[in-house]
Amino acid sequence: MVENTIPKRSPGRPLGFDPDEALDKAIMVFWQNGYAGADTETLAHAMGVTKPSIYGTFGSKEELFLKVLRHYADTYGRRVLTALVEATDIEQGVQAFFDVAVENMCSDDGPSGCLISCVAAQVAPTMPRVAEFTHAGLLATDIAIAERFQDAVAHGALRPDFPVAERAALMSDLMQGLSLRARSGFGKADVKRSAKTAGATILG
Repeated sequence: MVENTIPKRSPGRPLGFDPDEALDKAIMVFWQNGYAGADTETLAHAMGVTKPSIYGTFGSKEELFLKVLRHYADTYGRRVLTALVEATDIEQGVQAFFDVAVENMCSDDGPSGCLISCVAAQVAPTMPRVAEFTHAGLLATDIAIAERFQDAVAHGALRPDFPVAERAALMSDLMQGLSLRARSGFGKADVKRSAKTAGATILG
């Protein structure tokens, strides 16, 4: 779904680290500290590389952040849509979507909330490429959800007049709202209760 945008390295000494593993660690730094708080020294330490290695492999801090966002979307983001699409029952799929989202947002060993809604959205107004990424990502999520709803309508699992596009957008928006609750300090149990209500609202 997400293309690998790590620059190709010219022939010579091979990389001394795994770029994907480094991006995994960079995700946590940006997610926990925000864009401004994730200075290159902190990033380099967490990623287990030198600052020159960051610039040489990933480019500027903004370019690294964009690669981190794509990597996040292709890992954490993919999980929620997979839960929705792979469920045989639409009601189970919708609830699984929210359940997996809550697990992402309220992990015991990671930052709370969502990297996209809690970090990327904050800097998007002053970073056009980040704004473009977040807009495209939300639109792609809406489309994927709508396609699942349309399939359920076609198979009689949802009523013929089910507002596919509107509920898809609402489902995406509710997920972002849950993220803000998690980031604001609401516990996992509270966010789970809200997620259950969200699931019932979508199909109501």
